[in-house]
Amino acid sequence: MSLMGMLSLSWSYHICSLSTLTINLTVAENNLPALPSGALINYKPKSCPGWVTFQISEILPSLTSLLKLAIKLSNAHLSFAGLSCLPVVLNRLSRLVSDSKAGSLPVIPLRSIINSLYFNSSGSVVSFLGDSKLCTRELACSALCAIASLAFEYHRKVNQLNFSSKNSNLQKSEEALAEIERIIKDQALANKVARARAQAIYFLSETRACYPGLLLIRSYLPILVSLLEDSDASV
Repeated sequence: MSLMGMLSLSWSYHICSLSTLTINLTVAENNLPALPSGALINYKPKSCPGWVTFQISEILPSLTSLLKLAIKLSNAHLSFAGLSCLPVVLNRLSRLVSDSKAGSLPVIPLRSIINSLYFNSSGSVVSFLGDSKLCTRELACSALCAIASLAFEYHRKVNQLNFSSKNSNLQKSEEALAEIERIIKDQALANKVARARAQAIYFLSETRACYPGLLLIRSYLPILVSLLEDSDASV
């Protein structure tokens, strides 16, 4: 099935509640991507064609796969649409995590999201940090900030709920933070494209301002000092 049959050129979204996201896919009913049982909450092809309502926590694996396909497409409109959706979804998940109580912490596959969407393969979020268009670079940086925010919020909530050091949620959050740090160091700050290095510095500035106690700048100092001698003035 062609993804062109799944996504419209104008990717729009609508927040129904804290944990529910409605995305305009502009699809035929038989072109919906495969979804897990119970994930499709509401689909009204007659009264509101193309609008599908999902519970974010339930649809996340399928949505991640769909966004991965969209971002990797050579069609600039569709890849931009996929990038546009990422910050919205991830920021809603951050709020969902932040507002969760003991016993209701949502299950979020952080490492799966990071591995699927952010590693520096062709068409990953990181690959757009050096895009020739400023709006695309800034959007990729926003998507990077959004996944970092989600990981930090998840880690902070796990600590607030006093999970033991052996708890799987705490271990997963620490692993996700380590993955993000590795991506920033090895793929963004060390990128061959100067525009990507500049966006990585913007990312550190924004994230450090929001999470000063969680993003430890010391581990980034060696590469940041080396960037002081960068040949590109924008860096």
